[in-house]
Amino acid sequence: MNLVIIAGSYPSALDCYSGAFVRQFVLALARQGHCCTIINPVRWLARRFGPLPPRQELDCEGEVELQTVRPRMLSFSMKHFGPIRAGLLTQAAFNQAVRRTVSKLRLQTDLFYGHFLYPAGYAALVV
Repeated sequence: MNLVIIAGSYPSALDCYSGAFVRQFVLALARQGHCCTIINPVRWLARRFGPLPPRQELDCEGEVELQTVRPRMLSFSMKHFGPIRAGLLTQAAFNQAVRRTVSKLRLQTDLFYGHFLYPAGYAALVV
């Protein structure tokens, strides 16, 4: 089965602790014979904390191969500016980054899995 896992946080070579539990979940799925691709949108402004992780990574552990794709997105935070709810703009940017990645990679997908309801779960629903 071809699975696309959408996650708001996932470990990289630069930050091996962010979303480590998601990686363990994906590894368990891959060990059962599923082909897993992880989409982990990264905020452009995350540069202020150090370099951004690579856009694509191939993670090999034993006989398991995981492809991680990190499209860039613009984050508007979760603040309210009068009637404007910036969280909705951030979710829209997250959704757009996921949609662009799925169409660009032309993945033959059997199932989309969004880890946690916000923002990944909603993105998996609207893809």
